[in-house]
Amino acid sequence: GGEKFAIGIKGILDYNFDLKKGKSSWLNSFRARYGVTKATSTGKKFLKNDDYLNFSSIYASSFSKKWSYAGFFSVESQFEQFFLTPGYIKLGPGALYKPNEHFNLLLSPAMLNLTTKLAPSLKPINAFGVDSGKTLALGLGAFVQAKYNKDVAKGINYISVATVYSNYLD
Repeated sequence: GGEKFAIGIKGILDYNFDLKKGKSSWLNSFRARYGVTKATSTGKKFLKNDDYLNFSSIYASSFSKKWSYAGFFSVESQFEQFFLTPGYIKLGPGALYKPNEHFNLLLSPAMLNLTTKLAPSLKPINAFGVDSGKTLALGLGAFVQAKYNKDVAKGINYISVATVYSNYLD
């Protein structure tokens, strides 16, 4: 974007680890990204341009061939500076639709959503949906998450995750 010189470096980790035993299954994913960039306008400094950390886990017990009762837990934040600033923690029951090994759909009518801002410097201001003077905002609402994961060629994997949340309390 108009720079004489620019370089960017990004590390990406995306790991899924699942366990299935009888009618129970445990689906886990860990996603992390961290990137920096240096350009003529930044001088000798590398500046952060990506910082993301997410762990999510679904424990499910099947009641039919494609449907299961499920419990969902997720924590999302960043690496640098204050962990959980912002932070998004979700926990709740639901139903899991898994027609094949590549696709799953989680539906929850009552997902607890905690939004955090633990950095002391941000406590006196409104930030990330958390009011001034507070470090936590509580939400309860409907949650839907669709995930598609498939190897498209040797060494190439396509992953797509779509998440929708609607807060009943707001």
